[in-house]
Amino acid sequence: MNNNELWAQILSRIESSVSTMIYNIYFKDTTLVDIDNNNTFKIQVKNEFMKNHLLNHFDDLISEKIKEVTKKDYLYELVISQTELELPKKKEEDNTYMSQLPLESTNIVENQPIMNVVDEVFPDYNDNLNPNYTFENFVVGEQNGIAYTCAKAVADKPGVLYNPLFLYGKSGLGKTHLMHAIGNEIKRKYNKRVLYISSKQFKEDYQEIFSNKNTNTTLLEAFKRKYYDKDVLIIDDIQFLASADKTQEEFFNTFEAFRNFQKQIIISSDTSPDDLQKFEDRLKTRFAWGMTAQISPPDFVLKLKILNNKMAGHETANRIKPEVLEYIANNSQSDVRHLEGIINRLYVMIMMYQPEVVDLAFAQQYLKDDIDNNNYTENSIEKIKKAVADYYNVTVDTLKSKKRKAEINKARQVAIYLCTMTTDETVERIGLSFNRDHATVIHAREKITEDLKTSEQLKNEIKEIKDKI
Repeated sequence: MNNNELWAQILSRIESSVSTMIYNIYFKDTTLVDIDNNNTFKIQVKNEFMKNHLLNHFDDLISEKIKEVTKKDYLYELVISQTELELPKKKEEDNTYMSQLPLESTNIVENQPIMNVVDEVFPDYNDNLNPNYTFENFVVGEQNGIAYTCAKAVADKPGVLYNPLFLYGKSGLGKTHLMHAIGNEIKRKYNKRVLYISSKQFKEDYQEIFSNKNTNTTLLEAFKRKYYDKDVLIIDDIQFLASADKTQEEFFNTFEAFRNFQKQIIISSDTSPDDLQKFEDRLKTRFAWGMTAQISPPDFVLKLKILNNKMAGHETANRIKPEVLEYIANNSQSDVRHLEGIINRLYVMIMMYQPEVVDLAFAQQYLKDDIDNNNYTENSIEKIKKAVADYYNVTVDTLKSKKRKAEINKARQVAIYLCTMTTDETVERIGLSFNRDHATVIHAREKITEDLKTSEQLKNEIKEIKDKI
């Protein structure tokens, strides 16, 4: 058996132990060039990167498979191919080149120093993380709680738990914030190499390789360096790779490499993996391997928390009455960016007109172009409170106050009852609107329900109030 036949048997066993992508990148082009008098296999590889990578990640595997085939404890040594050794000295000094991507290409031209190519073709060579997006300033609620918990777990143990982490939901709900928060936390705790990138940028970088002027092996190496030479890869808006078959193929290779070496992958999309259109089934299956977590549109309670968080510490916050935030939360679109836009406009209006108190009337007048008035339904909580307050000759603020006089308490309970019976709002959201907890809301509803069984006067009052709503 000659060296080629012997090495072919060993490679066959290695191939069955690793993924196809890993085999094609790191093992396929290796050659057994000699077995010296010291019983040492001389295995030829392409370059220094290949040599170091095989030694660092596959040392035991190579030794094991050599022994399986030969039945002896041979040593082995990795040597760099003669072609690589004859490259210009500049490239040896850089010592940063990578193995060629497992991609087919044409019009290959002479290699160039790798760092020059990275600088020229992929100039945005940094982690791209926004340091302002952290876990500390992410507002957690029922709609994003699972995603937040999973994100924290990934930041604590990258590559171990939930790999990949797949976050999905409509635009503007906080997916990008969470992804940046994970990256920032991993950098802070472990000083790992992180890359945040949009799928559009990934696609553009890949397509750059095959432009007519730039197609060469070093560009392939530059692409590999930018993406593979990281510990954490964060890809935003993966849905934009739909129909991009070649780019999907390369992303599959990238995904496999990260998974095989327990490097963390974090992906976001506007839809779940199963619902991704024009994606290969093998990719959709892999997206669901780790953990998928949905972020849903915020309800009233979460929107109110977000608004209070955005206003915290602002110099005008103490002039804004709570009813203004309730009005915004109740009538804004269900995404965080829209909430931020409304708050910014409110601040501008306050600076322009300098009101001593920012009340509901002020908000309604100056935010009317930003508020979705279609959400302000016929049976909205605010309209019910106003109708009840007018009927019983009290103020809306009194209904929300801690005053417990019998007549005020009755009006408050009637208002809460009508909110629970004529709107789709949750008891938690209704409770917040009255500065009460959900237990108080349930008690008020049950109390009025019971009183209606015996009180004709109460029935008439409630009917008259309904007519005014």
